[in-house]
Amino acid sequence: MTKKIEEFIARGLQPYNVVEEPSFIDMIRCAIPEYVVPSRKTFSRTVVPNMYETKKNELKERVRNVFGNGGAECVTLTTDGWTSRVADSYVCVMAHMMERDFRQPAYAHVCKPMPQDHTGENIAQFLRDVIDDCGLPNHIPIFVVLTTAGTLFQRSPSPTGRDFSALPTPSSSA
Repeated sequence: MTKKIEEFIARGLQPYNVVEEPSFIDMIRCAIPEYVVPSRKTFSRTVVPNMYETKKNELKERVRNVFGNGGAECVTLTTDGWTSRVADSYVCVMAHMMERDFRQPAYAHVCKPMPQDHTGENIAQFLRDVIDDCGLPNHIPIFVVLTTAGTLFQRSPSPTGRDFSALPTPSSSA
């Protein structure tokens, strides 16, 4: 049951304190009287972080398999950024590729805070960190699609040790 609650929290974007809601506890108690719902600290410090690491490692393995067997020759990263109601900045990065059999898998690699200024240099460093963390092979070309900071990124220094190009969308090249 803990696994199902973990999935409910993660996939439903539920706050951890949902497990402390009296109606939630009553619902679980009705379904499985002997089950004790773990605390929100257990979910936030152990259960969900462990699931994240497991999923991240599975994704790295899938990406390794795609590039390891010659199934794809390059990857395109798309980015999306937004600001929360309390002015925290977040960036999500997805990887897209076309395999030799024309399948087009897309993987959400990361969605994390980016508190630093959104300069070209900082965006380039953010993307270098994502690329390294995702385990993308060093030999493949990487293209990046940026919607709001393409021109900043194009003027930034070339990333050390990795070669990737920014492809601004029409809205970012104006």
